[in-house]
Amino acid sequence: MTEPRRDIWAEWLAVHRYGGDPEVRRRMLEETRGFREKVLDRSGLEDGETLLDVGCGEGLIGFGALDRGAGHVVFPRSRKIYSIFAGRPRALSTSRTGAAS
Repeated sequence: MTEPRRDIWAEWLAVHRYGGDPEVRRRMLEETRGFREKVLDRSGLEDGETLLDVGCGEGLIGFGALDRGAGHVVFPRSRKIYSIFAGRPRALSTSRTGAAS
C-alpha cells in the first residue's frame, strides 16, 4: 500500500522548509517555543474553549492550546474560511457565555 501523496504545502512544511535536515527543524521549533507561549499567555483561552488556528503551518499555536486544555482546535485548510474572516478578527471572538461578539 502506498502513502497518500502530500499536497505542495504539506510537502514544503514537512521537508523543504528545513532543507530536509531534522536538526534544523528541531532548532527552529525550539526557538519559536517562546513566541508560542507568549501568544497563548495573552490569548485568554480558557479550558474547554475552541481555537481557530488560521495560517497554522505546523500547528505550533493550536497544539500548544491543546496542551493547555483547549477543548478543540480547528486547523482549516480552506481559502474560503480565510476569506470569510479576513479583516474581521472580532467576528471570531466569543464572550464568556459563548455568544458571538
